[in-house]
Amino acid sequence: MRPLLGHAFTIAFSATLLAACNSSTQPQRDAVLSISVSEPNIVITNNGSKPVFTMVLGKNYAALGDWFPCVDEAICTPIPPHGKQTRTFGDAGIDESETEALVYWWFAVMKDNVPTHDSIRLTTIRVR
Repeated sequence: MRPLLGHAFTIAFSATLLAACNSSTQPQRDAVLSISVSEPNIVITNNGSKPVFTMVLGKNYAALGDWFPCVDEAICTPIPPHGKQTRTFGDAGIDESETEALVYWWFAVMKDNVPTHDSIRLTTIRVR
């Protein structure tokens, strides 16, 4: 039985890798966000019913430093329900060498009467 279980894991893992390596620059959509690329812009649409906060960084650029999820609307503007936000490649640190961008997103929640973020989600997109 063990070899069969190992084989099933290998198939499932391979399928996950293939899905993760999709190199399309076509619009991507999940239940909450739709993301499209039209160089030099990344357009993020909030399909949900709550404001969503985002951080967009070029993949190589993201490796150079740290960032934190912001939920203060005076500092970082969330995308309203059914709204759109455009980020330029320059704002996201996407230069000519970048082929992918990381789109992090989260919701604001209250914890002990203090606004904070819930879990941070990540979508990787092709920009070129």
